[in-house]
Amino acid sequence: LGGDQGWVFIPDSDDFSMGATDFTIECWIYCIDSGTRRFFWGVGNSGGANAAVAYSFEYTTDQKIQFFGYTTDATSYIMKTTATIEENTWNHIAAVRYNDHLTVYINGVDGGDASSTGGGISGKTFINSSNKMSIGTLGEYVSEGHQGYITDLRITKGKAVYTSAFTPPTSPLSALSK
Repeated sequence: LGGDQGWVFIPDSDDFSMGATDFTIECWIYCIDSGTRRFFWGVGNSGGANAAVAYSFEYTTDQKIQFFGYTTDATSYIMKTTATIEENTWNHIAAVRYNDHLTVYINGVDGGDASSTGGGISGKTFINSSNKMSIGTLGEYVSEGHQGYITDLRITKGKAVYTSAFTPPTSPLSALSK
């Protein structure tokens, strides 16, 4: 997926509901314009209310990665990395929930936790949104859509693919068994 107006919408599915299980959401992104807030993946719509968004991934104006999740107890969980992404090069991004801990990796390294809101995710269940999954934007937030390219988006439900620092894959991602 690429360019400045490329996005894909996938209808709602329980496959995108992570609940309280381990999971890995990963992809390669190439950012042309990372000086602006840009969504590159999400499950939700542009209704503006937190409950309208189950999850989202974005890069922020300071080139950091931010993961957002909304839980069944009406808590917004936001984690922003301390590490930054590089513009005009491929970056591997992975959000991993493992044993009730969330880590965002940038190029195989823990991106750090500059700021988390909503407390920890221990015992938390992410909502099952009835909204579509969006690649390249978040819902109808197309004005804040990704500027660049996305490849090898993989969502692994029920398994933490990475539990410590790793070398990002260099060949196309494939399906994994639990």
